[in-house]
Amino acid sequence: MRTGAVAVAVIVAGLALTGAAQAQRSVPSGPLFLSPMGEPFRGDHVTPPIRTWFNAADQDGDGRISRAEFVAQPLNFFLTTLDSNRDGTVTSLESSAIWREQAPELAAARPPPARARPPRQPSSGTPDPRAPRASRNSAEPDPPAMMAHFALFDIVEPVMSCDTDLSRRVTQAEYEACALRRFALLDTDADGYFALEDSPRAMALLEIGTPARD
Repeated sequence: MRTGAVAVAVIVAGLALTGAAQAQRSVPSGPLFLSPMGEPFRGDHVTPPIRTWFNAADQDGDGRISRAEFVAQPLNFFLTTLDSNRDGTVTSLESSAIWREQAPELAAARPPPARARPPRQPSSGTPDPRAPRASRNSAEPDPPAMMAHFALFDIVEPVMSCDTDLSRRVTQAEYEACALRRFALLDTDADGYFALEDSPRAMALLEIGTPARD
């Protein structure tokens, strides 16, 4: 376990070298992919967006993402971008701000961010992406269904759903534990790695994001 933690720390340190520059760059255009931990990635006329995410996470370029790499990539996102006030936690307001800037296609489908206040009943904490939304117009797209076009999971709140204690804040520890759980879901053969070929949904997203050839 300690070896794994050291590996994550080393990868995060390398990612942090480019984190500041990435945070300051203009909002990219192109097709969108939302990483399993909620970070928006864009493709271009050559690279599908899911491949952009995969290449960013695959630090050693071996064509697969290890557990340590899978955790390190979003942890860098948490430290350099999500936690905008550097208080060690992320709120819905902070995560929503990122989406408004970098993924406006999906921002409108999210529930409005909850302002900080004392925790209420568990049902009002993290929205259940499977629950019906009676207040939405039936003509509007269903948020979980929309995620199938942009993400590997049908999780409308990929960041705030990591708030396991319903405090309305996600700590770094909660976010990291959440990443480990999601990696386990993708690592279907339990070999400690994830490749795009391991997931039919990933391959479908790869096909969707591949530019048409003349």
